[in-house]
Amino acid sequence: LRLTRVISNTYSLRLVLVSILNSVGSLFWCFLVIGLIMYIFSVLLCFGVLEHLDGIDVDKEDPEMIEPLREFFGDFILTMRSLFMVITGGIDWCDPVAPLTEISWIWEGVVWFYIFFMNIGVLNVVMGTFVASTAETASKDREKMEKEELLRLEDYMKHFRNFFEEADLDNSGTLSWEEFDGHLKDPKVSAFFQALELDVSQARSLFVLLDMDADGQVTMEEFLEGCVRLRGQARNLDVNMLLHSVQQAFEKMEVWQKNTERRMVSLQDKVGCVEPMC
Repeated sequence: LRLTRVISNTYSLRLVLVSILNSVGSLFWCFLVIGLIMYIFSVLLCFGVLEHLDGIDVDKEDPEMIEPLREFFGDFILTMRSLFMVITGGIDWCDPVAPLTEISWIWEGVVWFYIFFMNIGVLNVVMGTFVASTAETASKDREKMEKEELLRLEDYMKHFRNFFEEADLDNSGTLSWEEFDGHLKDPKVSAFFQALELDVSQARSLFVLLDMDADGQVTMEEFLEGCVRLRGQARNLDVNMLLHSVQQAFEKMEVWQKNTERRMVSLQDKVGCVEPMC
């Protein structure tokens, strides 16, 4: 039971870990698509830059324009690295775009399109895939928790039913206070109830709460329903329901008091009118 409570308290952590594991397959294909897109644009840009460098006299050109081209697009690996850093914030996209402007506005447009396409389209799709996978995992995990809770409740009901049958010595289908108290005096039974988060330190009060119709006998239905209701600590909902019931009782009592006072006044008026006639 303690382990169950610990696991339930770490639900968010468990959901994140399970979502990551379940998304490995989807993320692999997303990374493969991103890599393929980067490969296509890298080949295109690298070919354009190298063709430009081969067609000019590098020694006569301004080194400040040639060095950035070689730094960002000098070969295929450098181009791949530059394109990856552009979309991940490793470098400012203006740095690799500026030297391409000197070659042709077409290559500048290619990089702009690549940045727009990757950031607005592809990366959002990857994020959406992960979010969808997380939502699906959370839904399945919620269903699993509901099934586990139902199984746990069935297990509780089974143990409570066994207790009732063992305590019902006369097989009458009901438990008297003597049968209930006598069975609870067994240390094993008392420890079992404590393990089920059911306080049995005040057996008489527990019996009164279980005896819904106050006839001195607890039926199987009353016992099972009461044990499930009383299991564990008082919850905020239970306390508020109690306050609500007390408030309703006070309101009814106040209405009854006002009606009684009004009738008493009316009765006094009638009695006052009759006395002079007598």
